Amino acid sequence: MLSPVLMNGLVGALVEASLPQGFLISLKMNQLRPLVVGVQVEATIHVTSVTEGGSMAEIDSSYEYLNQSRGYELVLETEVKSVSDGTLISKGSQNIWLPHYDA
Repeated sequence: MLSPVLMNGLVGALVEASLPQGFLISLKMNQLRPLVVGVQVEATIHVTSVTEGGSMAEIDSSYEYLNQSRGYELVLETEVKSVSDGTLISKGSQNIWLPHYDA
């Protein structure tokens, strides 16, 4: 069996690949079954909410350098399933802030 940290890494890599300019605000992941070495899995993300918001600095003051950038807060639902039988191994959610760039 493998560490639950790998599940966070798998989902985090999927989110990063999909939305590379996003900033993680919060993360919640529940592991329902152990991840066994050699079991092929698939991870999915679904955007469940998009809220037009202010700057990242309004969410967290340590991001003051992003104060001029407006953006969106996205809520993502995540799942990791076994490919062979579709068994749900892990599920959770992530909130990310995505900057809005003017063209």
